[in-house]
Amino acid sequence: MPKISLTFFMGTRPEITKFDSLLKEAASRNTDFKVIHTGQHYDWEMSMQYIKDLNLPEPDVFLSTEKGDSASNVGRIYVDTVKYLKENTAKAVIVLGDTNSTLGVALAACKLDVPLVHIEAGCRSYDWAMPEEKNRVIVSDCADLHFAPTELTVRNLKSENTRGEIIFSGHPIVKTVGTQIKQVDEYAVLDKYGLTGEPFFLVTFHRVENVDFKPCLYRIIKALKSIRSKIVFPMHPRTRKRLEEFGLMEEVKAMKNIIITPSLPYSETLGLIVNASFVVTDSGGLQQEAFILGTPCITIRKSIPWRELAEVGATIHLDPDEEGFVEFFKMADLAHQVVKSKLRNVPPIFGDDSVPKEIIDITCSTYEV
Repeated sequence: MPKISLTFFMGTRPEITKFDSLLKEAASRNTDFKVIHTGQHYDWEMSMQYIKDLNLPEPDVFLSTEKGDSASNVGRIYVDTVKYLKENTAKAVIVLGDTNSTLGVALAACKLDVPLVHIEAGCRSYDWAMPEEKNRVIVSDCADLHFAPTELTVRNLKSENTRGEIIFSGHPIVKTVGTQIKQVDEYAVLDKYGLTGEPFFLVTFHRVENVDFKPCLYRIIKALKSIRSKIVFPMHPRTRKRLEEFGLMEEVKAMKNIIITPSLPYSETLGLIVNASFVVTDSGGLQQEAFILGTPCITIRKSIPWRELAEVGATIHLDPDEEGFVEFFKMADLAHQVVKSKLRNVPPIFGDDSVPKEIIDITCSTYEV
């Protein structure tokens, strides 16, 4: 039976981005590893586009791409991962974050007694209604080695008496963003979308809580309509589907200041983030990227896992159901320069470029790779 030292499992676009610097660090020292794609994001736009943009090799194995609801997907990923690990033993399995892929793989590794390494461990919203919260809490119970990216995530894990070793590591996304932004032609990106010299908001959202309920989705669209600056709106397939289903797409298209695009290459996304007045999102990864690049973020969710960013004023948390949600966007349109200037003195919450090396060093040492 083949013996692989480290096996990285990923299934979504954010996981690919956050694993980027770790995979390149492992490759630079000729570490024996494999990359497995679980198929959670099964189309080119949502996954392979970023692999190509980051200049990563294609995954060694693609598991099933069968569609289904959230619970079914976790079950399918679990079954496929068990089969893979039985045929290809690994010294350690590495997962990241709180996706369905991460949960399915973590359960499989745990049941097979394969050591589990969890990157981005300890993130908590303390909102059990949040699907990601269930995932990340269960994964913490399965993991043997926890790489916690911030001081708060370390405290979260310790307060829960988490099993396994907890390491304050920083986050590998810092090096990825720092490396990639140097390669971005910001002027070309702005020129492509007619944004040179113009204030604009970068908007993207797709979470179930925001798009699957018409009243909530309508309030978000109403808030966007109150923005006078230009809006760049890379539209997630789920968001597009719901806008069309609820009869709201024409209302969005009628906005004279909106630029609707499909999913963007990572380089273009970073070029837009660093030049935007605000990023408006429900994505945890985009919140991190905005913070690293010094752009204020408006997070539209009922609860947020990156509370560190809210505490330093980098992220403004807004619940679409709360009073004043729409009115806030009118003020944000006018106050972006003041908010952005305050971020210049905020400490580097997620660490520095040394994070990937330290994570791979510790993992290889722990599992004798």
